[in-house]
Amino acid sequence: MTRTSVDRHVDSPTVALPTADTDTEESFERWAMDGSTRSDLVRFLLDRFDEDDAALRQISRKSLDAVGTDKMSRLRAEAAARRQLVGAMQRVVVLRDRDADVGARDVAVQALCLLAVAYHDHGDFRSHWRPPRR
Repeated sequence: MTRTSVDRHVDSPTVALPTADTDTEESFERWAMDGSTRSDLVRFLLDRFDEDDAALRQISRKSLDAVGTDKMSRLRAEAAARRQLVGAMQRVVVLRDRDADVGARDVAVQALCLLAVAYHDHGDFRSHWRPPRR
C-alpha cells in the first residue's frame, strides 16, 4: 500500500508525495547506499526528461499561441535546470566516497528520488525509489 506525505513550504503549494511504507532509518540507509540503484535512477530520470523534452517540442510546434512564449521559455529553462540538478547530484554521489561524506551522498540520492516521484506511475519506476516516510 502506498502512503502519501505532505510537504509544506511557506511559499509553495502543498504537494503530496507517494512514500514507501517503511519508516525505519535502517531502510533509508539501504535505499540510499545501493550504487547500481543510483545509476538506474539517474538513467530513469534522464530518460523521462528526454520524453518530457519531446513532449515540450510537440507543444511548442502545435500550440505556442495557446501556451505563450513566456511560459514556454520558463518550461524549457526548468527542463534544463532539472538536467543540471541531476548532474550535480550525480557528481556528489560519485565523488563523495569517504565515510565522512555519507550525509552529502544520502541527501543527493534523496533529491534524485524526489525528482523521480513525479514519474511514479511510469512502468520503469521502482518502488524502492520512493522517499521513506519520516
